[in-house]
Amino acid sequence: MSSEWKAKLWEDGRFTLWPEMFYEEDFFENFSDWQTDERERFKLLRERMEGESSQPRED
Repeated sequence: MSSEWKAKLWEDGRFTLWPEMFYEEDFFENFSDWQTDERERFKLLRERMEGESSQPRED
């Protein structure tokens, strides 16, 4: 599992497992509006996560 995932239990009982930036205020709104900063940060996140998944596990 990627080290980028962060778990959160919300007051209403919901549980989410998202990358940290997804918890930032207005991230989804800005991302869906094609804001450059959010798109670039998401691209870098995806590259880091894909890099982690291509590395052999250390058990």
